[in-house]
Amino acid sequence: LKDSDPDVRSASLRGLAHAKASSTLLEVSAMLLDSESSVRLQAIESLRELAGNTWGMIAHIQPLLEDSSSAVRARAASTLLRVTTHDGAKNMLRQMAAMGETQERVDALHALGDWGDAEAFELICVELEDEGTPPIARSAAATAIIRTDSIRSIEPLIRALSDFDTIVRESVAKALGQIGEPALKPIVNTLSDPLRERGALIVLEHLPVLQVSESIRKYAKDTALKAVHYHDLSNDITPNNDRLRLLADSIHDKAHYYGVNALRALGLLRDHESISIAIQNLKSREMSQRAYALETLESLGETEIVKPLLKLWESGEGESGAVPAHAQKKVDLTKLLHDEDGWLRACAVFASSPNDPIKLLAETDPDPFVRATAESILNGDAMKTLATLSMMERILFLRRVPLFGELDSTDLKQVASISIERIYSDGAMIATQGEMGEEMYVIASGEVCVKVAEKEVARRRTGDCVGEMAIISREPRIASLIALGEVRTLCLDRQRFEGLLRERPETCLAVMKVLCDRLKELSR
Repeated sequence: LKDSDPDVRSASLRGLAHAKASSTLLEVSAMLLDSESSVRLQAIESLRELAGNTWGMIAHIQPLLEDSSSAVRARAASTLLRVTTHDGAKNMLRQMAAMGETQERVDALHALGDWGDAEAFELICVELEDEGTPPIARSAAATAIIRTDSIRSIEPLIRALSDFDTIVRESVAKALGQIGEPALKPIVNTLSDPLRERGALIVLEHLPVLQVSESIRKYAKDTALKAVHYHDLSNDITPNNDRLRLLADSIHDKAHYYGVNALRALGLLRDHESISIAIQNLKSREMSQRAYALETLESLGETEIVKPLLKLWESGEGESGAVPAHAQKKVDLTKLLHDEDGWLRACAVFASSPNDPIKLLAETDPDPFVRATAESILNGDAMKTLATLSMMERILFLRRVPLFGELDSTDLKQVASISIERIYSDGAMIATQGEMGEEMYVIASGEVCVKVAEKEVARRRTGDCVGEMAIISREPRIASLIALGEVRTLCLDRQRFEGLLRERPETCLAVMKVLCDRLKELSR
């Protein structure tokens, strides 16, 4: 216990607790004052095992509610609450979970799971479902909630499968997988929910699906039919302008989304590893890899499900060329205006002219985004300044930005929704060399001068990104950015940009390319 290495001291405490060496209770209690927080944490655990629910133990633990380490404070609070009603500990955990810094919230949520009573369950639920809670804390909530009441946790965890953050969804899926068989049927039922079906498929990879195999096979068949429906629909559209191109690409993305879901469901019943590899190869730009993936899928023998899907990838994902005028088709958007997917309805509205169906959608559509887009179409140029129309125009613009070139239309909608439009007059300082960079900018219009020590080193124009190096490196900005004439930008702060990189790893490749170009410029 007196060793200079904190890891040795912690190991000694674990050993004493394991040996139930109650005669050393005083020595263990003394370690609550250790200089290392990791040792103090272990001392709390060892003391709890050795002393049990004794009032003497409470007297030793209570001072740690004022500890400098949030992890120690939280563990001390949960230890006290497992022994007795302690309003001070309860209020502290509640405040840490709701209003603390990110790590404090994570520590508090783990402690609430350790406490484990009904009140802790409700507090964790609030944080799990609050989109304002940092993703890492929502992930901690998913882990903690099943320790309070695993069966009762199923419903809020299923709701959380629609979380926009990949890390959170993976944590939720893992938690549901740990619950096991009681979660199986509710998860299968969730496959019918478009917002949660992809997350439900992830959960099912961790559960014994044999008893629900027929339900999963039916889902795979139905989903394959949806994929083919949207694939055929996308082929019926001639994308001869930007708005129709957005619509066609969105339908194409929907077809592939359902196609992949059908294959993933099939992977639950057949060779999961081979199907997972095939799905990755289907996304390749290399024709040979796609051909290998198609051969793998054909060899499964699931003709009814697989065969209709093959045409989605036979010509290559997203490949399209110019359509001759004589081959262009007249677009009928009537069905799409009533599609179950709100984003596709909005795209169909955006590609339409004012008419009675658009007027009806503006008044009655359940999706506020669709209603507002319909209103903007009906009002024409008078509505150009509305944020909703601006959103659709932003998406069209972001499609041409190399940094976001690998994102599909629904992902671009997310980027557009989290970006903030900013306008700078001629000569305005957008960013200053030496300051800590918390934002990056995509130039929507205008030109930006890049200066290092008052010397111009580059100019950036429409579609270029500026300021991204500082938020990636977390270092001071290496250059100043100055507007040349009026400049409009879409601004992303560090937290939102890092969230985008976590959610869409393919964006990382585009960022790497941009950074390589910047380094080449700096070298020159």
